[in-house]
Amino acid sequence: MSKDRLKELKEELKLAKEANTLTAENINTIVHDAVAKIIKELEFDRDMTADAIKDVLDTTRSSLDEFGELTTQNIKAGSEGIQKALKDEMDFHSKKFKELHQVLAEESEKDMKIALDEAKQSLHHVKAFGELSLDVFHHALEGAINGAKKALDEKKSKNHD
Repeated sequence: MSKDRLKELKEELKLAKEANTLTAENINTIVHDAVAKIIKELEFDRDMTADAIKDVLDTTRSSLDEFGELTTQNIKAGSEGIQKALKDEMDFHSKKFKELHQVLAEESEKDMKIALDEAKQSLHHVKAFGELSLDVFHHALEGAINGAKKALDEKKSKNHD
C-alpha cells in the first residue's frame, strides 16, 4: 500500500478537525473511504489488505491522538468504517461470483442440451439402417439421455431454491 493513502487519510482527519467536523460519524466515513480506495488498489489481496488495514488503524489512532481526539468512541467509529469497507468489498465480490456461476451454469446446460439433441439425432440415423444390434445400443443411449436430463432437472431445482 502506498504511504500516500495514509497521508491522505491523516490529511482528511486533520481537515475535519480544523473544520470542527471530526465526529464519530465523519471519522467512520473518512476511514471507510480510505480503506475502500486501498482495497481497490491492492485488488483485495488478502495478505496485503490485512497489513494495509493495520496501517490504516494505526494512522487513524495516531492522528486522533495527535489532534487530542483519541477516544473510545472515535476509535470504534474508525474500526466500524474499516469493517464496512471490507463488507462492501466482500459483498461486491460475492455478487460477481454468483453472476459468474450463473452464467457458467447456463452455458453448461446449453452445451449439455445440444449434446443430448445431437446424440438423439445420431441414434435415429443409426436406427434407420435397421441393424439388429442397435436395439441394445438404443436402450443404453436412451438411458444415458434420460439420466442426463434428470441431472439437469435436479440442477435446475437446486438453483431455484
